[in-house]
Amino acid sequence: MMLSQKIMTLILLIVALWTGKDNALAKTPGLESVQILSGWQNVNGSYTAALIINLEPEWKTYWHTPGEAGIQPQFSFFDSRNVESIRFIWPAPILFGGKDMWSVGYKDRLVLPFILTPKNSVERISLKLSAMIGICNQVCVPADFEISQNFSPATKKRDPKIIAALASRPKQKAAASVRDLECSFSTAKNAILLTISLKMPSLGKQEVIMVNYDQPEHEVRTLMASRNGLSLSGKALISHLSKNITGLDLSKIFLTAVSETSAVDLGPCED
Repeated sequence: MMLSQKIMTLILLIVALWTGKDNALAKTPGLESVQILSGWQNVNGSYTAALIINLEPEWKTYWHTPGEAGIQPQFSFFDSRNVESIRFIWPAPILFGGKDMWSVGYKDRLVLPFILTPKNSVERISLKLSAMIGICNQVCVPADFEISQNFSPATKKRDPKIIAALASRPKQKAAASVRDLECSFSTAKNAILLTISLKMPSLGKQEVIMVNYDQPEHEVRTLMASRNGLSLSGKALISHLSKNITGLDLSKIFLTAVSETSAVDLGPCED
């Protein structure tokens, strides 16, 4: 980005903050606007809120596990006040692309709920959320933005947009008639090969079993799934970023089946 563009972005940020409007802090092709819905305070003192990412028509952004051709979103809140933690609750993603170049995410708009836990539940929160997301149409570009929002205690009114986003999470196994889920492991070059098999009615023309390994310093490469009647099978390579991998914590492996139209939460491998 040229210097003049950076100056213009800073000016737009100052204006947006001054007027109190929702703001995207970088003029990036495909990114229309970002906004935080402040939501409501829960009985335990946390807040249920949401980040809204509005994209231009036909643009898409990515799930937390973006797939073969996606860009993993990154969020931070280090400059916030009275914030202990943030936990995102991701709506059901869909599958984009073909067998050799595919990704998992959202089209046109993402309403991403999150649980905001304060350090002190009776004091005001000043959230400053910094993000880097990937957005794609004919080209893929990184989009960086920062957005701020204040939260006041005893806010109880529930926002229907957040409620709808919470209800759009992946289906549960029972609702999708999933059975006979099995995981097996074998060694591969500098990686462990995870093979998943299960029985479930078809979700769509193309399906993938996304593998999320909730451990730092590890990388997962998920391969497109194959189907034979009710049987669905998928594979993933799990490796360590800096050393040879010797084992896996099965309780940290979470599986999600995704198609062009829907997604199913398969849970951990150890079930």
